[in-house]
Amino acid sequence: MIAPLQAPVLTLPPRAWGARECFQLEQGFLVRVAGRRQTRWPLARLKRVTLGVRRSPYTKPLRFMRLSFGRQVHTIVCGPQVQHYAAFVYALARAAPHARLEAEGGRLASVLVISSCLLAAGAVAMALAAVMAGLAPLGLDLASRLGFLLILVFAVTPWIGRTAPRQIDPDALPAGLVAGA
Repeated sequence: MIAPLQAPVLTLPPRAWGARECFQLEQGFLVRVAGRRQTRWPLARLKRVTLGVRRSPYTKPLRFMRLSFGRQVHTIVCGPQVQHYAAFVYALARAAPHARLEAEGGRLASVLVISSCLLAAGAVAMALAAVMAGLAPLGLDLASRLGFLLILVFAVTPWIGRTAPRQIDPDALPAGLVAGA
């Protein structure tokens, strides 16, 4: 008789001021064990799993997995020394087939939205300050320059959708996200 495959355990290295964390799948639950504490999340409430890799020229890539359970979000960050990350991601994708699996994206969109809000606020503040100081032509000139930059930011909006998170097929996970190479 063949024994059933055991679900992989994702063990993170201990932090300087914390206990070692382990994540495992048990009968419809994602279980986090940190020291003596145990937290259980039902996989039926798992809405979205976002996979990503943060690269830096100074360190090795950091893989992460952001789990969204409705309003609660938990992020698991794995360094290059973590074993069984790929097996855990595959097992999680199979254990929660209703959850949306996606690759990280959308960082550029948030930067553009924040910059356009700051440019709009700066244009309004510049115009008001100049009008209050009695220098309306100068204020309108500077505000129009900031407004032109705002128009240029909005000209890039057709490309913002391309940086949105893209859905991933759980049976064909990208090696760059899972391996973190």
